[in-house]
Amino acid sequence: MRKRALFIVAALALLSACSVQQTYYDAELAVASDDERKGNYKAAHENLVSAVWRAKNYLGPKEVSTAYYNLGTFFRRQANFENSISTLQESIKYAKEAGTFDDLAFGRRHIEIATSYAALDQWESGVPHIKAVIPYWENYSGSEYQFVNTVFAEYSKALTKKGVSATFIPNKTSNPTP
Repeated sequence: MRKRALFIVAALALLSACSVQQTYYDAELAVASDDERKGNYKAAHENLVSAVWRAKNYLGPKEVSTAYYNLGTFFRRQANFENSISTLQESIKYAKEAGTFDDLAFGRRHIEIATSYAALDQWESGVPHIKAVIPYWENYSGSEYQFVNTVFAEYSKALTKKGVSATFIPNKTSNPTP
């Protein structure tokens, strides 16, 4: 009986610790976003790195993937494209491990990687990421749809200019019906 009570107390303590870690993790992501909006890029970066660390040490692969995704998109917006690519690739790895992300969430990661490769003028390296999004790209809506459509259009132009076939890239210039 005493062992069972100790087990229950230990389990509750562990659950409580995870809950606290989740709260800190959520706060780090929110504060990082706010810091970036305010132009406090160093603080934003520190909070994002802390969220990755916390997720890896206390939470699960879903949270790790999300933290890496936020850090990777931050790097892209800061024109740190090499780090953006490697960080987003980590996000994809953990997203696969988590098994809880849908196609659109994976697509966001791939489009971000493709965008970073484009910024580095490494268009061919981004092609596999473009191809990964093609089966479901029309399921995006609003600004996400426009972003994906723009990335596709830029890839099509750049690949054609380089003499590489871009016929696999969809070409739509209008918004889907909401």
